[in-house]
Amino acid sequence: MQSNNRSKARTFQNRLTRFGFDGGRLFHFLASVQDGRDLTDSDRKRVSAILKANPGLEDPAELSDDDVSFIDGIIEKCLETSILGPENAPSITRPIVKVRRFVFSIIGLACIFVLISALASGRSSVPYFSENPAHALVVVLLLMGILFLLEGTQISIATLRLKDIDLVPSIKPSVRNLHARYRSEENVQHYLAGRQLFTIITVFFISRICSFPDVARLPGTGLAIPELLSPWFSTIFFDFGILAALVALWLAQLAPQFWANKQPVRFLSLPLAKLTVRLSHAFESSGITDLGYALTNSITPEEKIPTSTRETYNSYAVSNGYAATGVSIRWRVGVDELSAEVREDFEFQRAGLAMLNVTEEIQGRCESRKPLFQLLRGGESPACDVDESETLKIGDNTTRKYIVQPRHAAFEAGDVVVKTLNFSAPRNATKPRRFYLSRPVRYLLLTLEVSNDVSIGRPRVQLIDEHHASPAHDFAELYSLDKISETGTTTTYAYFRSFPNTDVLYEFMWGRDG
Repeated sequence: MQSNNRSKARTFQNRLTRFGFDGGRLFHFLASVQDGRDLTDSDRKRVSAILKANPGLEDPAELSDDDVSFIDGIIEKCLETSILGPENAPSITRPIVKVRRFVFSIIGLACIFVLISALASGRSSVPYFSENPAHALVVVLLLMGILFLLEGTQISIATLRLKDIDLVPSIKPSVRNLHARYRSEENVQHYLAGRQLFTIITVFFISRICSFPDVARLPGTGLAIPELLSPWFSTIFFDFGILAALVALWLAQLAPQFWANKQPVRFLSLPLAKLTVRLSHAFESSGITDLGYALTNSITPEEKIPTSTRETYNSYAVSNGYAATGVSIRWRVGVDELSAEVREDFEFQRAGLAMLNVTEEIQGRCESRKPLFQLLRGGESPACDVDESETLKIGDNTTRKYIVQPRHAAFEAGDVVVKTLNFSAPRNATKPRRFYLSRPVRYLLLTLEVSNDVSIGRPRVQLIDEHHASPAHDFAELYSLDKISETGTTTTYAYFRSFPNTDVLYEFMWGRDG
């Protein structure tokens, strides 16, 4: 393929380092996830074809742009992030979506124009508003504004309920006070009940005022409604209030919900947002919603569902300003020696942080070098200083703590710190095969390369939950490693997990213990 057709592949290769997928790790990732539940049958066949055509995937720049887009989609499915970014996502459906949105935007503007024209011409089914069209316009606008606040505050309250906004110093005191009150499940329930009552009443008034009977011509245009569409179109669209319902949906329901989903704090900072929440709670206090409580009183609450590991990872990144993109551990088993390379990648989401604290734990007796740290910023690698702040030995285990700082200024958003550790031990040693995962990461990739001169049992990985582990390992999970490649000299196995649980001990098992 010509080089001008590989621009996306080159960009892809440059950004792989930020995710720790360089040096053949991309091949191990794809090979280990191709049988996962996140992929469809067609995805698995495509992955298999790519791996067969590109053994080892050492040079992703040799991939076609179509293959790069497909692999980026697989990464996004598994890790909920795109390496290329949304601007480089597959564009097969993008033109169709753009055309569809343009067409429906025109239709939506036309509906808004027709609604305003119908109200202004006094076509409301309510006698007072048909005689006072200006009042009808003002009242409908006011009701739309109330509905706008009701819908947006619902999303904001629900989104922020379990968030720690104290970590964001720029938030207004009024929003902090509101958040403090509506963090409890009981208060949120009362607010939602009152909000629903408030919403029903608001929508009812909008629908009633914007009901237009006996419409034969489109208001504001003078165009006659075709006989083919009469009378059912006029009855449904104008008399039943579907026109007003669509306009309210677009302007006063979906728009504020989408906005609040992106900026929940800013939405709660809007004028009257706090008053809307208080009034909703007051509506519930009137007792009108009590029948709903009575009907569900006998329902037993479900057990608490644990916070997802994805949410834990995102919360950790927001709280600390950085998070570990991934952990990649590659074991090599030779005739006499076991060696390993452990790589962790830390990505900064927030600028201005002065240092990165990293803890390294080596289990068992082994020959270990100090880890190497590299700072990546765009296509450059600025200098950084590393200080070993503490070393702790407990039995055969060694824990070291490091402080990583940019040599000039502070970390910038988008910076990546790569930590690489190499160690070796006798082949039959068991403790060095263990890895303790103490912090949230986006993915964990474990690979085992075994010399064909060595005979091992079925390789497996054991997961021991440190929160519940007992001497009998009642809370241990055991997984087999997938064979992903075989050459004349080595056989490679892999295990992959996206957003793995933290405080878990991962132990490789092979040979007589496997």
